[in-house]
Amino acid sequence: MTTVGYGDTYPISPLGKTVAGITFLGGLAIIAFPIAILGSKFLELYLEAEAKKKKRQLAKLVKLEEVNVQTEEEKLAESYPFFPVPTRKLLLWKISVDDEISKLEGKLDALKQQAKTIERALQLFDW
Repeated sequence: MTTVGYGDTYPISPLGKTVAGITFLGGLAIIAFPIAILGSKFLELYLEAEAKKKKRQLAKLVKLEEVNVQTEEEKLAESYPFFPVPTRKLLLWKISVDDEISKLEGKLDALKQQAKTIERALQLFDW
């Protein structure tokens, strides 16, 4: 940026004021453009580094899951070694059905709450 001194001398004529304004804008541009370019490049590199970090973490998680993965059938076989295979399959189906039922119950509760809200709104409007 430029300055014209300590304020004791300043441009008076229109031409001097124009030159001072152009000088001011030029100084501003000289500082602003490189900062914007460096800032955008820094952001780009930072986002790349974050993406690589997430990718490494995900790879570690996948590796750990591959080591520790046990299917539901294997878990049931460990839990109920004395049950025959068809019975274990029935237990597996029961677990999945119970999960679906709990999800549906949650949706039903949400619908009941929405119905109450709609009913209250209709009462407010005397419908």
